[in-house]
Amino acid sequence: MEKLNLRPHHGLCILLFTEDEHSQPYITIMQKLISELDENPQTEIILKTELDMICGSCSHNQNGGCEKSDEVDISDDKILEYCDLSYDISLTWAEFRHKLIESIVDKDLLRTACYGCMYIKYCEEQKCKKSLPNRT
Repeated sequence: MEKLNLRPHHGLCILLFTEDEHSQPYITIMQKLISELDENPQTEIILKTELDMICGSCSHNQNGGCEKSDEVDISDDKILEYCDLSYDISLTWAEFRHKLIESIVDKDLLRTACYGCMYIKYCEEQKCKKSLPNRT
């Protein structure tokens, strides 16, 4: 994987993924993506506002549009603000992961960054269970 267009909130989804309440196509895509990023942390990530590869298997994707777009747009904007990033920039997965952990997870801003997300309780459980890699 050379480059990956990614909505900012999907960085947290990847970081704290759990299969709970997700459909099988979504689980399969996420497991594959997580495995690839774990093997290639220097993968170039480009933060985008439009749908990405994860959106394609999401149950909220309705005919190429997100039925939760208002909520998701707010989450994307908050994540960029907390991480001091902007759309259309390029950074490695390792750099983005580090910023997410340092700026959101470690500062206990997950609930604020992902306000309204129906999966937040699972991510918070994962945050407590997981030893998040590469905190430095």
